[in-house]
Amino acid sequence: MEVNIKFVKTLCLLFTILLAGCSASSGEVAFDFMGYIKNGQHLEMQDSLSTQSHQMMAMFYGSINDKALKPYYRSGQVTEFQLNKLAETDESSRFKVQVHTSSGQLFTDTLDLVKEGGEWKVSKF
Repeated sequence: MEVNIKFVKTLCLLFTILLAGCSASSGEVAFDFMGYIKNGQHLEMQDSLSTQSHQMMAMFYGSINDKALKPYYRSGQVTEFQLNKLAETDESSRFKVQVHTSSGQLFTDTLDLVKEGGEWKVSKF
């Protein structure tokens, strides 16, 4: 009977480790979010927002749409972007974002993420 308990404990530990490894890193979430901006995927952008950011967008704009975004983030404007992680703690992460636009301009911004329920979410962009 003791062997079965050890086996079950080992399986539980392995399952827990696998689940922990399945959550996306802050870099992956930041990259995906900027890709959603570039491709005009507003619904996907909303899913990536922290609760507070989502509430603010809903309060001021109803939802994420082109009017809610900085002019250089609007659909069709972003042609390329680069991310550079500036800082990270267990609960927050900040990236420098460089955005190249269709008009040839370069904009520099920051993208902040926070952890909510064990997942990285965009808190400011």
